[in-house]
Amino acid sequence: MPTPSLNLQIPSYLDAYLLDARVYLPTCYTAPVTQHWDRKLAIIGHPYAPLGGSHDDRVVLEVVKTLLRAGWVVSTFNFRYDLKNKKNKDTLDGRS
Repeated sequence: MPTPSLNLQIPSYLDAYLLDARVYLPTCYTAPVTQHWDRKLAIIGHPYAPLGGSHDDRVVLEVVKTLLRAGWVVSTFNFRYDLKNKKNKDTLDGRS
């Protein structure tokens, strides 16, 4: 499993619910002005959270590894889902 370069939480625009996010930097990345970086960025979503999807999903992590090897900066995040109460906090209409 790749190790994230940055773990953070992003507040939702509508209700300040915190979304867990990770940023992975390829080994060739040293600074934003590096001439070797082609400014390629991918944001990877995961399968539906109520059915067990998360940014730890094996398919998500394989995509992350593949893109990192190709020199991409990659970000993943967890959709809004309360595992303790089994409630989907996602609006499912494009609002976050």
